[in-house]
Amino acid sequence: TLDSDSQKCLAQISDSASHMALLIDNLLKLSRSANAPLTMSDVDMNEVVNKQIEEIKTVTWGGNKQININELSAAICDPVLIKQVWANLLSNAIKYSAKADKPMVEIGSNTVSGKVTYYIKDNGAGFSMEHHARIFEAFQRLHHANDFEGVGVGLALVYRIINRHNGKIWAEAEVNKGATFYFTLT
Repeated sequence: TLDSDSQKCLAQISDSASHMALLIDNLLKLSRSANAPLTMSDVDMNEVVNKQIEEIKTVTWGGNKQININELSAAICDPVLIKQVWANLLSNAIKYSAKADKPMVEIGSNTVSGKVTYYIKDNGAGFSMEHHARIFEAFQRLHHANDFEGVGVGLALVYRIINRHNGKIWAEAEVNKGATFYFTLT
């Protein structure tokens, strides 16, 4: 039998504790990504992406999102870590495009000069390219926490995993027109 002010305080404490638990979990993932030995194998990226989309659909799917998956080249990489890369990039693309009139995500790969480049493109919030250097740093958010959930660790984790594979990750974006993230492996 708490009054409304006490209930609000408890709700705020509960929300803060949940946010802290998420932050700690993400920091542990970030730490593990730097220390775990790589177990390289031939990975079917189509299979990884399709499984990640199914997992995301069961947890956060809603609305009229359209996901187009083009054929993805296989890769020699650590299957556990690459799953984390796709999970973070997909959840970000879906999260940041959720407020678009017709949310759309496109996934694919291209081969240029013998090097496979994977991409994930959305038509969401985007960001100013003047802040591009910050997006792969931990706790560097380019949007207000009230607008989009998260703790600002996901892209830092992706960056570390790609670097461990001797790859490269970069992004192109425009505010309110979406973002495209690209990455290569070895």
